[in-house]
Amino acid sequence: MPHHQNSIAAFGDAPSAAIPAAILIATIGAIAAYNFSLLGRLCAITGATSYKSAWEKSVGESTAWIPGISCVIKTFFAILAYSMVLGDTFSALFKTFGMSVSRETALAGLTVTVLLPLCLLKSLSSLAPFSLAGIAAMLYMAVAMAIRFFDGSYASADSGLAMDVAESLRPTIGAKGASSVASGWPDSACYNNSYSFFGFSGTAFTPPAPRPNRELGTAGNIKMKPFSSILLLLSATVLIADARQASISSLTSIPRRGDIRKQRVGVAFDKREGASWTNNAKEVRGGEGGGTATMSNEMFNMVKALVGVGVLGLPAGIAAFGDAPSAAIPAAILIATIGAIAAYNFSLLGRLCAITGATSYKSAWEKSVGESTAWIPGISCVIKTFFAILAYSMVLGDTFSALFKTFGMSVSRETALAGLTVTVLLPLCLLKSLSSLAPFSLAGIAAMLYMAVAMAIRFFDGSYASADSGLAMDVAESLRPTIGAKGASAVFSSNAFILICMLSTAYMAHFNAPKFYLELKDNTIARWNTVVATSFAISILFFIGIAAMGFATFGGASNGFILNNYSTKDSLMGFSRVAVAFALVFTYPLAFVGCRDGVLEMLKVPKEERTDTKLNNLTYIILGFVTAVAMKITDLSFIMSFGGATLGNALIYVYPAIMFKSAVKNMGEDATTAQKLEVFLAMTFAALGIGMGCIGTKLSLAKL
Repeated sequence: MPHHQNSIAAFGDAPSAAIPAAILIATIGAIAAYNFSLLGRLCAITGATSYKSAWEKSVGESTAWIPGISCVIKTFFAILAYSMVLGDTFSALFKTFGMSVSRETALAGLTVTVLLPLCLLKSLSSLAPFSLAGIAAMLYMAVAMAIRFFDGSYASADSGLAMDVAESLRPTIGAKGASSVASGWPDSACYNNSYSFFGFSGTAFTPPAPRPNRELGTAGNIKMKPFSSILLLLSATVLIADARQASISSLTSIPRRGDIRKQRVGVAFDKREGASWTNNAKEVRGGEGGGTATMSNEMFNMVKALVGVGVLGLPAGIAAFGDAPSAAIPAAILIATIGAIAAYNFSLLGRLCAITGATSYKSAWEKSVGESTAWIPGISCVIKTFFAILAYSMVLGDTFSALFKTFGMSVSRETALAGLTVTVLLPLCLLKSLSSLAPFSLAGIAAMLYMAVAMAIRFFDGSYASADSGLAMDVAESLRPTIGAKGASAVFSSNAFILICMLSTAYMAHFNAPKFYLELKDNTIARWNTVVATSFAISILFFIGIAAMGFATFGGASNGFILNNYSTKDSLMGFSRVAVAFALVFTYPLAFVGCRDGVLEMLKVPKEERTDTKLNNLTYIILGFVTAVAMKITDLSFIMSFGGATLGNALIYVYPAIMFKSAVKNMGEDATTAQKLEVFLAMTFAALGIGMGCIGTKLSLAKL
């Protein structure tokens, strides 16, 4: 019998046992959620700032050692669980590569070489971005487990991969089903560590999964284990360090340090009457934004803003100039280079806010160039937002048409888009408050992450290895893999500018740069640059991965919406379509409202005159026009390249340089030598953007 003495297998061994288990999980989760909420309300009542202080302010200080020591012991169990999982995981990973290493040896080596140095760090700020790896690891593992369940790799004890594990770990399906929960529910109900949170620092502890890597064999899973192992290590190192901090804060009563911050300066150069500027500081350092967002929160939100629908067309951007796998190499270099320049200009916009005191993209122009021409960036942002929702509509049309085909119904993209617009998008866009949709914005990253994993699996398993392979035969001939001879050297073709201009759309989040800068807590320039550099680095890696996987799979046949290349009978990619559709449906209204409000600003309609009737009528007009255009234009790569060549290049490269040059000029002698020299760098990027835009626009229009 399998060595599971907890969870569902503690009381059942038939599939139906999962039903009452799901009910238990939901019930315990609901109770845990109630108590989590209760702790927050306790803080509101007592003014407590931690779990221990909540006890002190309600029960009393004399017994505060009770929750303190409880948290410490719980923390100990948490890091013990992490160590056990890491030992099992890396032992299995070594076996995957043909090395027999016991879990004890693997854990000892990992502890000495990796965990110990990380836990000795005096500052954990550098590990903050990796806290996202926890969600990524769990999501990837869930996807991998679902795939292995549906493909039947472990359908029985004598099936292929199951034969590669110890006999006690092979599938054992018995007769103890749903009714057996009555005998074993106490054991299962006590397995509620997954809902254990303490302190108010956001630290969560989860018990180890039932040793997934040991149960999935080694020979058949060489593609899955490296991903899950690396993600698990990144997640565990951060959480173990967090656990140490939680232990210290739980046992001690040392008061927090005073709010010791670096000396701050206000607006560095404040423009008063006319063209006169008042010098408040010689060196621009920022730090006066009053924001509350931590660096890790800013990074997460910035990556979320950058990684969107634009990434789905990048494989087609590579296919514009090449059709051999080696073409992905210079493409990766281009993606990284354009990303680095976009990151510089994103940072520059934040520094412009520090210099001028601006609070938006438009106000940065007003305070540096002048109010008379502020309509230029204003209208550019509106049109660019229009292109964004147009791209959303195009993707949704393609996605839902493919989903209908998956279920055996032939529905054209035009019909699917029209039906979706009337029944779902229009009601959502008519909402007067979008606050209820905010949680769904997280679905965007989850969908893109799932899609990236699915594309990697399909590339490595060879399901689309050639035009006549299994799943490839189920798509139109023009969408089947086409591998030719145009490799790395083809990047010197003028068609490479199509990819470059598509990247100007993919990296387009610059009109929100002032918002991000002002929301950052203690927004010194150094902290701001760290946030921008880290966020863009993560996004660049993500873009390279999606672009390379899609192009390497389909070569010159890569479609402007890469999911169109995958068969509608491919269940793995079908889930990708569902994930992307779900994310876009609920983020669509957020982008739409930005476009609608921009039109009202452009028309100079006062806020007090924006009645419900006017808002509704404008919604009908814009949404109807967007839908009509989306039905007519089918090539997403055209929208990306044309939009990037025109407005994308202007908003990313040209306008920031013009604003920075004007701001430095207005400073006069107060501008530093470094700032004066930086003007040349910014204007060089502006000239580069104009050149790329002219060539890209011509090539994009030639594709029509």
